[in-house]
Amino acid sequence: MDRCLQARYGVTDELLSSHPAGHSLYKYVQTRRLAEAGAELLLGRGKVIDLALKYQYGSPEAFTRAFDKEYAEPNT
Repeated sequence: MDRCLQARYGVTDELLSSHPAGHSLYKYVQTRRLAEAGAELLLGRGKVIDLALKYQYGSPEAFTRAFDKEYAEPNT
């Protein structure tokens, strides 16, 4: 399973070794992809559509939904 995720998402052995115990590897990879994409977005290194494709989301809308789900502030 780990090798499949490595091949699909370009996960390195170094990244796998830093995987925290108690979390699924898929969730960890997904969270890391969102964090890297968010950093690029903040630094102005691409448009949402370009980053969505680069980080293997099916569409800009799918990327935005995943990003909002992970980082959106709860309504107060």
